Amino acid sequence: MDRDDSEATIAGRRPADTVVAGRYRLLSEIGRGSMGKVYRVEHVHTGEAFAMKVLGAHVETDASMVERFKREARTPALIKSDHVVKVIDADVAPELGGAPFLVMELLDGVDLEKYSAHAGKLPAADVVRILGQVARALDRAHAIGVVHRDLKPANVFMHRREDGVVVKLLDFGISKLAPTGEAARITASGAIMGTPLYMPPEQALGRSEIRPAADIWSLGMLAYRLLTGQTYWSAHSVAELMAAIVRDPVSVPTARHSELPAEFDAWFLRSCDRSPDERWSSAGEQITALAAALGLSTHASGLPGSEPDKTLRSADEAARAIETVVDVLRSIPREPAPKAASASTSRPALEGERRQVTVLSLDMTLSSLSGEEVDPEDLRDVTADYHAACQAILGALGRPLTETLGDGVLVYFGYPVAQGDDAKRAVTVGLRIAEAAQRIHERVSRTLSVALSMRGGVHTGLVVTGDSSGAPAAKNLVGQVPQVASNLKRLAPANAIAISAATQRLVREQLHV
Repeated sequence: MDRDDSEATIAGRRPADTVVAGRYRLLSEIGRGSMGKVYRVEHVHTGEAFAMKVLGAHVETDASMVERFKREARTPALIKSDHVVKVIDADVAPELGGAPFLVMELLDGVDLEKYSAHAGKLPAADVVRILGQVARALDRAHAIGVVHRDLKPANVFMHRREDGVVVKLLDFGISKLAPTGEAARITASGAIMGTPLYMPPEQALGRSEIRPAADIWSLGMLAYRLLTGQTYWSAHSVAELMAAIVRDPVSVPTARHSELPAEFDAWFLRSCDRSPDERWSSAGEQITALAAALGLSTHASGLPGSEPDKTLRSADEAARAIETVVDVLRSIPREPAPKAASASTSRPALEGERRQVTVLSLDMTLSSLSGEEVDPEDLRDVTADYHAACQAILGALGRPLTETLGDGVLVYFGYPVAQGDDAKRAVTVGLRIAEAAQRIHERVSRTLSVALSMRGGVHTGLVVTGDSSGAPAAKNLVGQVPQVASNLKRLAPANAIAISAATQRLVREQLHV
């Protein structure tokens, strides 16, 4: 059976009748494009659902297309970021005439192309939250020499999970299978890899060496699109658009959109400077500067207030109006807050007891601002300064129970002894450590060209205590509170913390606000 007959046969039978590679049962087609098709599949042994992308027969003879397909399978594993769609498997499908396929995590949500087309202008806080997670993926990619080269709204996906929404960057090494909107029409007319609306001049000129600065330009154009609801460039043809990218001056955004702050002009002009060397040195630095330009730096390091909550609800309502769309931009869990611990719980935990705990999850990373390798002794000294600051802050509270997991730390409040203000204490410690990290960052960024990024997450919930013999240990607690706190920290800006709704309500109760 050849490829065309195989695909026709599958299309004519019930999807569940087809099992690919002996382990993936086809359930339904969920996307298609010039490169091939995407199916929803189920693993026959585990029952878990995935997305399977199958290369079309009409492009299988194109060596460059096959190589791009292989690169999409390999790159996510190299980047190792939660903000890059995970590829689970890659093989060839005898049932489809030997077609190459790759299996990815099945995403639940909406891409920015559909979402922004419906919602129009996005609130500044939402733009920073979204692009902050994109920047983390880009910095990881750039660190191993990978440049995305096609950053656009259709390649940024807001994926819903039980603990909130995670932004995923799609399509490393291959164009999107199911593009939409104006960007797709232009892409279909051009031969240069990438989407012209977000493409930097060096890529439009077809230069062979494309550096990470290309993604910095695209991130600037993406921020403009999300904040204004419009693309920066307008043209009647691909040739006209490419000429504008290469030769036309980049004007200040406030000349077109007076509602934008003046500080955004300088940020945008640096992001989209025609000289790659003049752009931001990293995506993380770029988005940190964007938050400051939009007046969000002070708010980002504090407790969530009523206005950010209103913004998130508004974003959720807009997303639900889109067909097959789920709640998006929900950065904090919405479960009912646990009741505040009473004074009667100020005693050691008993085995098998249900206890309320608050967990502070901390993570710290160091990166070079100059692009050059940093002396290991300097990194050791900066790390020592950060850990010393953490120990001093925790020591002032009597050194609560801590657990080290790789480069991260979990701090437990409410176990083995609970107090009435555990949630407030956890948030206070988190904010103090964030302030200390920012002070260290400001110092070492000037003296050593090193960026220190600490992120924290705080969540309150119920656990069940285990073996009470011996010294108190985190392994004696059973529950999802530590995992939720760890996931929350991914939503925090650099040197700041994110707190769950449950913890926030308890803190307000304890502060009587």
